[in-house]
Amino acid sequence: MNIAKVFTRLQTKKNSASADAATANSSPDSLWQQVLRFIFFGAFSTAIDFAVLNLCLYVFHIPSMFANMISLSVSLVVGYSITEKFIFRGQHKHSRRRKIAYFVIITLVGQYGIQSGLFALLTSDPLAQNAIASFLAPILGHLPFSVVAENVMKLFATLATGIWGFVLSRQLVFVCDRSQPSPVNQS
Repeated sequence: MNIAKVFTRLQTKKNSASADAATANSSPDSLWQQVLRFIFFGAFSTAIDFAVLNLCLYVFHIPSMFANMISLSVSLVVGYSITEKFIFRGQHKHSRRRKIAYFVIITLVGQYGIQSGLFALLTSDPLAQNAIASFLAPILGHLPFSVVAENVMKLFATLATGIWGFVLSRQLVFVCDRSQPSPVNQS
């Protein structure tokens, strides 16, 4: 082998190693970091959802299904902003318009389909109500059962929707573009 070929191979390996190092430095946050941020910011978004739900139910006396739809709509707007800025940070493969479209579809199916369906099922099922009543009886004290029961049922429905939302948002909406350096990890 002549020296020119050896030099060319060494240069190619060096460039390849530099590219691999750059890709490693620009890789998105780990799954666990995203999960932890999703839980933290999801709790914040859920608190807003619950606050709007209870405001609609107990201040404005809106029927539970309509109150749930209103609170879900508010949390949709808050959720997208939080998800894009704080949970799945970095350069993404899709345009903003496509990300919003995917996010809205996933959220509509998750919140209006899965969450509202579970909420309706749980709030209309006497068996579910009795199970929650017997579980919460020592905790309720002077609080009306319906206030606590509706919130517990909403919590169950929210947890199911949260898993749905995280998995699909990570896989479809906020897919990292590994060819772009991530502004998160740059110094």
